[in-house]
Amino acid sequence: MTTIIPRGRGPFVTWEEGARDALEYDGLDQVDEWSPARACFEIEKFNGFGYRNRGVPSPYLWSFTNHYSRGKYVADGRFSAAAVDKQCGAIPVMRRIMEITGATFGDDTRAPKPTEPAPRKSLWALILELLALIFGLVRKPVPAPAPNPYAGDPAPHLAVMRKITGTKEAPGDADNPAILAWPKAIGERFPDMAQYCRGYKHDSIPWCGLTVGYALAAAGLRPVFGRRDVDRFLWAAAWGEQGPELVKLDRPLPGAIMVFTRNGGGHVALYEGEDATHYHIRGGNQSDMVNVVRKPKSQFTAATWPRALPIPKDARPVRMDAIHNPVVGRED
Repeated sequence: MTTIIPRGRGPFVTWEEGARDALEYDGLDQVDEWSPARACFEIEKFNGFGYRNRGVPSPYLWSFTNHYSRGKYVADGRFSAAAVDKQCGAIPVMRRIMEITGATFGDDTRAPKPTEPAPRKSLWALILELLALIFGLVRKPVPAPAPNPYAGDPAPHLAVMRKITGTKEAPGDADNPAILAWPKAIGERFPDMAQYCRGYKHDSIPWCGLTVGYALAAAGLRPVFGRRDVDRFLWAAAWGEQGPELVKLDRPLPGAIMVFTRNGGGHVALYEGEDATHYHIRGGNQSDMVNVVRKPKSQFTAATWPRALPIPKDARPVRMDAIHNPVVGRED
């Protein structure tokens, strides 16, 4: 696990996994359109723009070319005008890759002569090879999507929640890697949420909304994600509002997203059933784990349903014995 900057990333099983996480952490996986100028900009940004303030071409890009002669940061915040970088910059590395692979920048519109082989690689392939060389990242082919195990389930998110039942928060300052993997999975499924997900780093942060968000994302459904932070899935109350991702329900049914008030905040989980005075809900951060508890109906505020999922027409409230599940512990 990283202990300096950034702190708390990992642990990683392989070096390649850590390198990929570094690229994602710096947002390089979010660049949609690459060009030569954008590639230079992103590579320089990774190292820092301090050389610009001194009028020196960054050796991180230009070392070993005629555009760079001297000037180097020999330590953090310490610049030497006489020092010369002895490492090859990214641009000559990129050029050499082009020479070896026959890659082009994609802006050469000349039609190849009949005896000329067509360009073998695009700019995007060039950028990937450059990143692989600089960061040691090996990009693996994306496998075909696996069959959806929840296809045909009227409440697939509830099936996911049942599957992860028993997951516990780590005691003390430790973190359960299974819980920390949930925001990453949400960000991978819905890239527009990736930056928000990267902000969740410890399971001591309230995670009832995260658990519901993961259950939906794992079932292919978008978690609530409004414009403001308080309108996004980590906030329990955000799940009670109708919007692009959710519709309001007039009565609970299995899999309904149930929102409650409590002292000091709110709570969100999924409906399993009810008795005369309590709802039986399955969710996370309930006594520090994913389980089923009873929650007083007097604290209930709203029930919603994923908009992309048809509401089962024959679904009805599920009656349960009042002692079927333990009385709710604490959620925080």
